[in-house]
Amino acid sequence: MIATARGHNFRMLPFLFIAALVLPACASKNIYLNDTERANLRKQPAIHVVHYATPLPEVSPPSVNRRYAKVKLHDTPSGAEIQSNLGNFSPTFEVTQRFMRTLSKSAGLGNLRIERDSAPLPVLKDLSQFKEKYKTGAVLEVWIHRWGFHYTPIDWKTYTLTLNAHARLSRVDNGQLLWTVGNCSYGGSGNTYDDRIVLGDLKTSESKKVQAKIKQTVGRIADECARQLMHDFSRDK
Repeated sequence: MIATARGHNFRMLPFLFIAALVLPACASKNIYLNDTERANLRKQPAIHVVHYATPLPEVSPPSVNRRYAKVKLHDTPSGAEIQSNLGNFSPTFEVTQRFMRTLSKSAGLGNLRIERDSAPLPVLKDLSQFKEKYKTGAVLEVWIHRWGFHYTPIDWKTYTLTLNAHARLSRVDNGQLLWTVGNCSYGGSGNTYDDRIVLGDLKTSESKKVQAKIKQTVGRIADECARQLMHDFSRDK
């Protein structure tokens, strides 16, 4: 999948989602790993894996203009309601776990140590703060900049899930960034059953079914993201 991770699905983000997508300033520098640095990571006493809290999902329901007022075409749960229905389920944690497994298998990193709890947002700008906690080694951070649900033209009650995740590596002892180009973007087309979610059902007796579908979809996207992030981890430029 590494060869095709930037393929069809990854190029189909809704244009509104792309237009609004702005990477955090702390991830704007393009720093790639080379073979020597990748080999040195295996020798670190530990690579501490930090996964940040997942922001609330965005929901973009369809609307029409009626006498200068926008009217929603149907009732849709808010991002807060969706997260409440999902409980402690964390898309960031799902992406992190799958990326860790891929790194362990494909990059030979047996020294990955994940934090039990998620770190609070926003993503740290001063990486020297990690030195107080970890003393030595490296830190791998994973976060989701934004994720959300967008209705599809096929059926205005049907939504597709979009997600943008990032990862970076830094040294604990001096906060130096080692790798900043870890990037995953996903936007479903809504053309297949796997990409269709009826959010309105979260307010009905179908709620449990929709919750399971969202978790299943996030899991599938997390697998895609792990492959994309691994591709970025493996390239020199």
